[in-house]
Amino acid sequence: GLEISDQGVRFLRIEGGQLKQAFAQLPPGVIAGSKILDRPKLVAALKAVHNQIDPPKRPTHVIFVMPSHNIYTQSFSIPPVPEKDFVEAARLNLEMISPIEAKNSYRSYQLISEGKGGKTEALAAFTHSQEVDDFLSVLKEADFIVIAVEFLALATVRLIKEYGVG
Repeated sequence: GLEISDQGVRFLRIEGGQLKQAFAQLPPGVIAGSKILDRPKLVAALKAVHNQIDPPKRPTHVIFVMPSHNIYTQSFSIPPVPEKDFVEAARLNLEMISPIEAKNSYRSYQLISEGKGGKTEALAAFTHSQEVDDFLSVLKEADFIVIAVEFLALATVRLIKEYGVG
């Protein structure tokens, strides 16, 4: 994955059982929260990281871990519904609990577990679409192809599930 924070750009990939990593520090004022303030400096840092892991101009596929400052999460339950209605039930729940207007946001959910009485527990995540789009544009300029966008807590859980012991 590729993480961007106000401190720097960090890349991690497990390749052939070995950890491959790269880092480029960002000067103060390039990123504030989840907003890009100095696009040219961010592109330069991304290209520096890219050149540490792959040849220049060769597209690199990444899962982008975006700054978590404006990502909102909330769990919700879906009552037992026929399988054909499940996606619509989840969509309606997302609409009801979203802190951001639908036309200005990206939203998704991950199933957590099936609870008592057949209820399904899920974790929803919401963020402002413009902030994500700004990062995707910068990543494309630096020859990264984003295959998924997630936040650090979710990326950590996914990593533990995939490579954890037990």
